[in-house]
Amino acid sequence: MIIWIIGFPGSGKSTFGRVLAKEANYSFIDTDDNIEEEVGCSIKDFFANYGEEIFRKKETEILQKSAILKDVVIATGGGTPCFNNNMEFMNQTGITIYLKMDDDELTERLIRGKSKRPLIADKSDDEIKHYVELNIKGREKFYNMAKISAIKPNPSLILRAVQLFSK
Repeated sequence: MIIWIIGFPGSGKSTFGRVLAKEANYSFIDTDDNIEEEVGCSIKDFFANYGEEIFRKKETEILQKSAILKDVVIATGGGTPCFNNNMEFMNQTGITIYLKMDDDELTERLIRGKSKRPLIADKSDDEIKHYVELNIKGREKFYNMAKISAIKPNPSLILRAVQLFSK
């Protein structure tokens, strides 16, 4: 089974995914890491050199390659569900979990780690706050298609929910 972890940038997808994978005795993959490995540079550099459209195509390609795996938790990029019918694809190939988070907490996390995030690296704190407010609304229609939504999730409880969904 594949467990897809989705959510806004900064929501803790990779951190939670690693914990959930350990709890389930599954492998863990971060699609951002796979993209960087395949293209030979950071996502920030890839974005700067090729733009968002090419990045989103690469992201979808990596997503589709990952779907052949078994017993794996996969953390996706924050925008992954919103492009190229990726959300539908993830729902067809596994269990999707949306890590939901308060806008203010997301904003604080993004401000602290903005240098690693190409869409906000050059934004001021106020611009990041506006970015979160603006983009969360547009992305939530995709995120809310997830089979499971969780706020401050407990990995053991989420794993039980996943097991129920997979029966």
